[in-house]
Amino acid sequence: MKKQIISDALKKWTEVGTFNSEYDVQFEIELYKKLLEVSHVGPTYCFVFNPSVGQIVYHSDEMELILGYSKSQLSIQFILNNIHPEDLPRFTEIENAVVDFKNSLPVDKKMKYKSRYSYRLKKANGEYATIVQQSITIKLDEYGGIQHNLVFHTDISAYEPSTKMNLSFIGLDGEPSFIDYQPKYIYKRKNSLFTAKEKEVLTLMIGGLKSKEIAAELKRSIHTIHIHRKNLLSKSGCKTFNELISHSIKEGWTN
Repeated sequence: MKKQIISDALKKWTEVGTFNSEYDVQFEIELYKKLLEVSHVGPTYCFVFNPSVGQIVYHSDEMELILGYSKSQLSIQFILNNIHPEDLPRFTEIENAVVDFKNSLPVDKKMKYKSRYSYRLKKANGEYATIVQQSITIKLDEYGGIQHNLVFHTDISAYEPSTKMNLSFIGLDGEPSFIDYQPKYIYKRKNSLFTAKEKEVLTLMIGGLKSKEIAAELKRSIHTIHIHRKNLLSKSGCKTFNELISHSIKEGWTN
């Protein structure tokens, strides 16, 4: 399923993109960064994406520093593989909506809209960062096909550790904006983030019970409870159990 979703994203991007060499990208990058007037509320890096071939043709040094990966690892395929499994289907659905939106615009307006949404991305240390992605087209071919998109990633984990992945199109140069744009659902969702046994453990954690007490209540070994607790953190993308409990109550994960 994951491979198919990633393949769908890569295929969709070819509908809007055309190939172009990268010779002028680094020369123009600082100018576009100033023109965008992007407001950053956390550590930020940027990269230039060629949608026709699904490749990063330039990235700022901060990308390696913030994510912790080496330059040789960083690619669109690598980023897609490290999006939180729960966020990946919606990510692809959102990107479908972005491509369709861009294709619906007249040529003179394709560079006047910035897309914005958020999702969780795994860093080299295994933790998930909540990333706000802002993207704008910076280069078109003579027929209006998109050659380069400038993409900013801002780590907002310190402010918002989880995300609802709301998509907005921000109009520039006086163009109207479209806030909380609703992409179509394409992929079937699982009924639950956690298994029934994991929900039992989570419910008791919310009730204030410690691992030893949960093991006694459920008549399972302490080792089994520890495994369930570890899986709960991994599946939720939370960093701490306090964060897990907080989001469980907020999102209704035990219902």
